[in-house]
Amino acid sequence: MTATVQDCSYSIFFPTAFSPNQDGLNDVFRPKAFGHLQSFHIDIYNRWGQKIFSSSDHIKGWDGTINKIPQARDTYVWIAQYRFPGQTTKTEKGTVVLIR
Repeated sequence: MTATVQDCSYSIFFPTAFSPNQDGLNDVFRPKAFGHLQSFHIDIYNRWGQKIFSSSDHIKGWDGTINKIPQARDTYVWIAQYRFPGQTTKTEKGTVVLIR
């Protein structure tokens, strides 16, 4: 039997829901990165395919507003590209539910 060692020092997690109600818990949709990201970009779209948020800063995140106007409870689509040191650029997509 052969055991392989896998480097798990780099990973990224995207939450599936957030609740921007100013209680200090899950108020912003942003990924949790484990390890240093060399590059990052995310776009978020509403149900009509309109881009409503874009960022190259994984710490900034989306606060559930557009031009400071709170958005409706809904499911939003995101697409992210990121790269960790020594790895190729990866693309992930998914949905996030805004809960009010």
